[in-house]
Amino acid sequence: MAPFGACFSSKTIASTMTGPAVPTIDLVLQSKSVYWRIYGANSMVKVKENVLCLGVGDGGSKPRTSIVIGRHQLEDNMLE
Repeated sequence: MAPFGACFSSKTIASTMTGPAVPTIDLVLQSKSVYWRIYGANSMVKVKENVLCLGVGDGGSKPRTSIVIGRHQLEDNMLE
């Protein structure tokens, strides 16, 4: 489902307190002990009634930055 590339049937994904029961994504910062963990609520996007997609866009072959964190990943996170 455009613009996302990895989509799944939500009928096969359980729900937890932190959103869909999918693997967490850890963004490691300056060391392995300093990381930002992204749970299912912030990594998966409901695009249709029974379809969830990984809410990460492809930067293309010549991205302007190494990583861009979007509004969905930041939702309900407090930044300092």
